[in-house]
This record gives sequence, C-alpha cells and structure tokens, in this order.
Amino acid sequence: MPTPFPRSDRATGTTERRAAFGWAILLGACTARTEAPLCGPGTVLSGDHCVGAPETDPLLIDDFEDGDPIPAAAQFAPWQCYSYNPGYQPVTCGLATPGADSNFGQYLAFRLVDPLDGAPNGTGAGLRTVVGAGTVDLAAYTTLVLRVALLSDSPPLPDETVVLVRFGCSRSIGAIAVEIVPTVEWTTVEVPMSDVPETCAAFVDGLDLQIQPALADGQETAGVLWVDSVYLE
Repeated sequence: MPTPFPRSDRATGTTERRAAFGWAILLGACTARTEAPLCGPGTVLSGDHCVGAPETDPLLIDDFEDGDPIPAAAQFAPWQCYSYNPGYQPVTCGLATPGADSNFGQYLAFRLVDPLDGAPNGTGAGLRTVVGAGTVDLAAYTTLVLRVALLSDSPPLPDETVVLVRFGCSRSIGAIAVEIVPTVEWTTVEVPMSDVPETCAAFVDGLDLQIQPALADGQETAGVLWVDSVYLE
C-alpha cells in the first residue's frame, strides 16, 4: 500500500526533503494570503487585492411629482411641518407649484416669534419625513442631493439664520445636523454622507430640513423654504 510520503533509501531521505520543501511553500502561500491588504475608501477586498466597491443604485426619497405628501421611498412616512421653542408657531407646508424645473416641489412657510421672556429660546421650524417602522440603512450611499430655495419675508430673516439637513438616528446617537446654504433661487445642494457617522447612517429614522433664524429675545421673522428632488447616490 503506498504511503503519503514514500521514503527513498537510495536517496537517503531526498524524497522526504522534497516533500518537506513542498509543504513549506504551501504553508508560506497560506500565510501570505492571511495578510490581507487594508483597502481605502470606496474599495473592497476581492481575493488578495482591493477593487472598486460595487455601485449602489440611487434611492429617490421624493421628487413630489405624484402630487401628494407621501415620499417616493416606501420606507418614509408623509412629509410634515413643525415649529419648536415654542411648538405652537404658525407654520404651514404643502405642494409648491412649480418645483425646481419640475411640476411640483414642497414648501414650508413660517412666521416665528421668539417669546419675550428675557432670553433667546432658539425658536425654529422644520419640514420632515420619518421612517414608518424601525430604521433604514443609508450607510452605503455617498451623497444626499436635494434642490432648495429660501425666501426671506417680512420681518426679514436675520443674517445669522442657519438651515440644516438633519439625519434622525434616535436609536443610536440622536441626530446629526449638516449646515447647507440655500439662496432665493433654486440651488442643488450635495451633503456628503461622510459627514454622517456610520453609527447614525446605518440606523436612520427620519430626515429633516430645519431653519434656525437665531432670533433675539422677542424678535419676529417670516419666510418660505422650498425643497425638491431629494435622493441619495
């Protein structure tokens, strides 16, 4: 019966030495394969080298062309508007006609007053959609793209007014806000998802556009914020 490693008496162990040498090569190859390279952003490990990460199909949150407040992305609930500090400020939202080079967009009209109580309250307003159930994983996307415009009414918006895109992730770290700079004309804004930690991006439960006018104590302001074509790529 043959043995796995036949001896050769005449070669005084030559066959054994060749077998041992072959195993050393094999073990060396296996060891090399375990030392996987570190792949940079936008790449993944394939075999023993890095390749470009597979592309993720864009996710349309909403383009409002269906003429209703229900987002195109089925994971999200209807758009709604709100105010805060205090929460009973007069705000309205709905379909805007036309949109940004489209039939429809969405608007948020607000008139905000910081209560006269001796100190600023951080009064503001927002337009949001929340995830209908659980969370949605957006970590695979690189950019949130949206069209926005902002009109200052009377009294005008303070120069210190800030507009934020907020990613809600209440089940992990709360919320992540990224400042954007809309103008009176429709503008395309790109929010890098690298600004959103993966601990939030992987567990998103809402998406807001929020206006913070930085009102002084007792100060009033009004305006309209428009949004259209919200998607991730």
